[in-house]
Amino acid sequence: MKINKNKLLNWKSPLFIITSIISAFLLFLFGCWIGTKATTKDFNTIYGGISTSTYTSPGTVHFSEATDTEPMKIWKEDATGNKLLDDFKILTLTDIHLKDSGSDFCLKILDRYIQLEKPDLVVLCGDNIFRCTGTKYPYQLQDLFEKREQYWTFVLGNHDGEGWERDRDSPDYWPARQKAFNLISGVERYGKQADHCLARSITDDADASRYGYGTNQIDVIGSNNQPIQSLFFFDCMTIDHKNDTVKNWLSNQLQDINNDVIGFTHKPFKEMDDCLKKIGKDPQAQHLWGINDERICYDGTYSGVFDVLADNLDNNPVMVFGHDHVNNLALSYKGVKLIYSLGLQYNSYNSRFSELKWIYDIGYVLDNSICSYIDGVSEFIVNKGKPLTIANKYNQFSGALDGLKTELWKVTKGNFTYGVKGFTIALDVILPLTSLYCATFYIEFAIYQINKKKGNKKRAR
Repeated sequence: MKINKNKLLNWKSPLFIITSIISAFLLFLFGCWIGTKATTKDFNTIYGGISTSTYTSPGTVHFSEATDTEPMKIWKEDATGNKLLDDFKILTLTDIHLKDSGSDFCLKILDRYIQLEKPDLVVLCGDNIFRCTGTKYPYQLQDLFEKREQYWTFVLGNHDGEGWERDRDSPDYWPARQKAFNLISGVERYGKQADHCLARSITDDADASRYGYGTNQIDVIGSNNQPIQSLFFFDCMTIDHKNDTVKNWLSNQLQDINNDVIGFTHKPFKEMDDCLKKIGKDPQAQHLWGINDERICYDGTYSGVFDVLADNLDNNPVMVFGHDHVNNLALSYKGVKLIYSLGLQYNSYNSRFSELKWIYDIGYVLDNSICSYIDGVSEFIVNKGKPLTIANKYNQFSGALDGLKTELWKVTKGNFTYGVKGFTIALDVILPLTSLYCATFYIEFAIYQINKKKGNKKRAR
């Protein structure tokens, strides 16, 4: 096969066309591998396992309000009114960002999980609304829980309340967060929390800047009428060393608690970032599962809450976070488990976002196992006398997306412009074209050199 060196880069040549097709196919396979990050083979170690649990909690859930001496309580009863010892299932999700049409899809998936999993309590881990000042989707959220008679609660994230005020130093900041709390919980609508909403604040408005809104404690009660798990909820905008109020409150509460403890807040602690950097160097820093596809976005200061938990390891403390949409990391640091909840982040950037979305979707159609996403919900099952069971329900494998692929595409493709940076587009476009150009050039050049040597041999004869 002879090639004219003056037409070495003939874009219409058969060789270039064939090479282009082969290179494009190889780039497609490489893109699927890079873009999806994992396969089912290593899913258990990288993504924390796929929960196949079909456990549904029996009994009817009841709760009591806090008194001057005791926190809120939640428990289950059988048909005769006896408290049950059975496991208590908590389902968590985060960053639903209720704001526009994508919210309908989020609520639909949430409804499916409530019906599939039948949890005893649902916890929303922050950024429940996104600069939202309207009532449509917060009211739909309340209606969903009321329709299913599902008990639920939430913590506020950094975006909750931004529709009214974003400047933390503004005198209107805390009233804005109060307004968000009231909008989400149902207070604005009913004058009190919706019937199945357990979100409460332990303090009055005058202490809001110290305690925040939604900071609270709920004890899960077992059949012996004693707590088997204490749940703590924190407004993420009040947890730092500039404000010891919440830290001191938690320390005081833990003095009389002999059972295990789970805490919920929106933003991860700085200690989580410290732990990640010390893995392999410090035996107290351990990786349990998961990945961090973005940096751990803490507030910049160390959390006094973490110090309190680390001083009370007899309570087997666990902290659950949201905020970082493409992280599902779980770590153990100084005896405290630090865990990201899964979420339904379809109204913002998420693990299904891609500048080359077609690579993900074609790969998913060809082989479901090569595309691994981390959208879904997390489960925390309280077992009396046993370690806390923690498992993730990924949408990809749970059946939550069955029949919704078209809707999923419409929702996720809308995120194309949300987090796209110019350099990533440049890499996605220029790098493949450059690779194609170089591959074609070197192949043609190699053939040219071979032909040239053959010609020299013939002349030498």
